[in-house]
Amino acid sequence: MAQSRKRPPTTRRQHPRRPKGTGTLVADAARYREFFENATDALALFHPDGTIAMVNRAAGQLLGYPRAELLHQHYRLVVTPATAAHAAERTRKALAKEPLPSTFEAELVRKDGRVVLVEARDRLLRDATGTVLGFQGIYRDITDRRAAEQRLRDSEAKYRTIFAVSPDLMYLTDLTGHLLDANPALLQCTGLTLAQLQQHHVLDFFAGEHPEAVHEALAQLQQGQAVEGFEVQARSADGTIATYEINALPLHEGETITQVLSLARDITARKRDEAALRQSEERYRLVSHSISDYAFSFRVAQGVFVLEWLTESFTTITGYAVAEVLAAANPLAVYMHPEDIPRITALVQRLPPARPATYEFRIRTKRGAERWIQSTAQAVQHPGGQSLRLYGAARDITEQKQREADILESRRLRDRMAETMPDIVYTYDLGQRAFVYVNRQLFTILGYQPEQVLQRTDALLHDRVHGADVDKVKDRDARLATAADGEVITTELRVKHATGEWRSLRLRETVALRAADGTPCQVVGTAQDITERKWLEDLLHERVLDRTELPARLKAFRTGLRLSQSQFGAQFGGYSQPQMSAYEAGDTLIPLGLLLAIRDKGYPVEAVLGGRDRDVVSKTATFLPAHHPRKLLALELLHAAVHLLTIERQAAEAVLHGLGIEASALSGESYTALTEALRAILTRE
Repeated sequence: MAQSRKRPPTTRRQHPRRPKGTGTLVADAARYREFFENATDALALFHPDGTIAMVNRAAGQLLGYPRAELLHQHYRLVVTPATAAHAAERTRKALAKEPLPSTFEAELVRKDGRVVLVEARDRLLRDATGTVLGFQGIYRDITDRRAAEQRLRDSEAKYRTIFAVSPDLMYLTDLTGHLLDANPALLQCTGLTLAQLQQHHVLDFFAGEHPEAVHEALAQLQQGQAVEGFEVQARSADGTIATYEINALPLHEGETITQVLSLARDITARKRDEAALRQSEERYRLVSHSISDYAFSFRVAQGVFVLEWLTESFTTITGYAVAEVLAAANPLAVYMHPEDIPRITALVQRLPPARPATYEFRIRTKRGAERWIQSTAQAVQHPGGQSLRLYGAARDITEQKQREADILESRRLRDRMAETMPDIVYTYDLGQRAFVYVNRQLFTILGYQPEQVLQRTDALLHDRVHGADVDKVKDRDARLATAADGEVITTELRVKHATGEWRSLRLRETVALRAADGTPCQVVGTAQDITERKWLEDLLHERVLDRTELPARLKAFRTGLRLSQSQFGAQFGGYSQPQMSAYEAGDTLIPLGLLLAIRDKGYPVEAVLGGRDRDVVSKTATFLPAHHPRKLLALELLHAAVHLLTIERQAAEAVLHGLGIEASALSGESYTALTEALRAILTRE
């Protein structure tokens, strides 16, 4: 039998001495190696002294270190001091078996120095005897989550600010219509606090005739459909009823509709304007579609306005895409009128904090049209005192501006027309007993500047009226107080000229404005100077003139001169052919100016007037110096007298004979003396 071969003695392989517990920890770590390598979260195993025993790939990527550099390093290398202190406290409590939250937030420091916010979980590792072998940590990067949460908070702040500064009524309700929240504009309108308002249903303020329409709108919202352009009538705190246009949106939490956000715009004035337009244009009107407001947010950085946020309604008004404006280096320069940019920039920089301000500016749309915008904005200050954000809303007011311009142009046209009329044109307030408007003919006819009578009680029509005509003024006031629309009240009275002379005026007035109870409060009128006509009427009344003979005498005088009506009118005072035709037909009274023009040309006035020569000349001589403004016509008469005495002596003697003065009495020195006396009068004038 073969000897069995003797096995040589074996030598045991010597291993380096390991720290107590290390072998067990590494053995345990081996069981988790596959888990470590495949986990998406960052995983790490630590020795009891806090040094890193093992990390997975995700941990290396999160911290920006090769894994070999992290091994045997203390965890304080990759955490902030605050997190290190927090981890030490958690270790103390864990060893003392005190209760701890399962998760906590920690700040890790990458190799490049950037801090990463993580959600951490840790636990102690013990052996069967309870000896601590180390601890394990699981770390999930929540930087993006926190950034999203901050963006959500910023977005909520933007909408809350717009909610607060909006001039429209904004409110939040549940699906049944009970009020949950409201902006300051709605609280002011209702006169309630938010707590009081939350006790009400939207129908508590409804003042229309068909509440079922509100229920139908609520049912539509409950089905997830938006409500647009819904018009209702609602009652405010003072009891007044206004018409509102409602736009409402259902709000979701996941797939469930939970609340409704509504915006109500007061369109009472618009409705009233539309009704007035229908009446004035006989049932035909233009419907002006409202353009939704747009909201915005600016960030103020070193005096520069950076546009951060803009609603899509901006595109409807300006034609510019929101992204196009947001990407611009100078957003205001894209759409705002260049002449308004410096003013608006300076104004916005001075806005007081937490106080909404309203301002207007022009824009240029993408198609080149110019429009007016009204913006309401509020500055939100940084704790250091500088404006950090500017939130606001803007609306298109171009149509309103155009209406204001049309009204202004209408007033200018009225004023220009009034200034071209030969009569005094005025607006008179019956309650104040004062003129609120009067044209410049006031000075031409009565010698007063408009400023001397405007807004002055009892000026002109009371304190400057002839004493004999005071009762006429009272009668005029009484008739105007009960006048119907379109009725013309005519009054003739004498008013004192600025020089002290009395002028006869013919007033024609009609009611222009009434109070709420229908009482006339303002009238428009004209005042025609009829002083000449009144004088001629006096002559006719005294039978110095025969009214019925004047037109025929005038025509006979013209045909005797072999002149057409146009030629005659142009030669004697500048009258037109239609005027001459009316005078000769007796349709219009012959003006005194025409008679004096005939006299000034050297023709005997009795050729037209007829009657007794002495009475005619006497009436003319006494009337003109006392009544004609600036005595111009009296001077013209004196000029004619000098002309007769110096050049046409024979004609002068005939006139004197008609006056009962013998011509022989003016022969020689007396004749010369009379001529010089008349010239002296003219020189004084």
